[in-house]
Amino acid sequence: MGSYVSADFEIDYLEPTDEVRLILRNRDTGDVPPAPSAVHFPTYPDSLKHCIVAEYVSDSIGERYVRVATPDDIGALPYLALNTLVDTTTDFSTVLQGDKIVVSPTNYTLWQSTEYPSTTFEFTVANVVDSTTLEIYGAFPAFMKDISWELTGGSLRSNYGVTRRAGNPTGPVYFKDRRFTTYHASVASAHILIASVKAGLDALATDTTTASLSDTTYTAKSKI
Repeated sequence: MGSYVSADFEIDYLEPTDEVRLILRNRDTGDVPPAPSAVHFPTYPDSLKHCIVAEYVSDSIGERYVRVATPDDIGALPYLALNTLVDTTTDFSTVLQGDKIVVSPTNYTLWQSTEYPSTTFEFTVANVVDSTTLEIYGAFPAFMKDISWELTGGSLRSNYGVTRRAGNPTGPVYFKDRRFTTYHASVASAHILIASVKAGLDALATDTTTASLSDTTYTAKSKI
């Protein structure tokens, strides 16, 4: 069976920042067969869902898109979900798993999208790592620093949160993900990246299929 990688490209003009935002997102609507069609967008095998390679550089610089993953990337790079909130000005020791935290970016349009349609964003706490770090279920839409957040009910709040990758790694670090946001000065620039990503997805699907065609040698052993 061949390999398949499907993707959505969500492109919007953000008036507050005069930028064009492009969200690259893996899509998987089921198995193969049936064959891909206008209503069926499969990704197979599942390991190809995290098909975007990006880099967390630092809090001051943020994250940057690097490339579509290669088969070597799929095997070597970690998948790091953007599921960690760090705030060195607060104390999360009283927060409990299951608590709700509402994040309110100054410019909500940077996060608002098909998957995140609101103007404020509520997440559920999955784990309190330490007094300044917690993890959420799911993932934040995109890297952001100095964001305002509060526990529902207002018992704890701050304006200095920063989103980090799982494990809170020190940058620079490369990782895989299924979704990544890029920003562009023009629509033309965004479409250049879209063309590049499509070519990369074609190469990933082809190279993954080719890798499974290697010759093998097998020796049967007597069971008597």
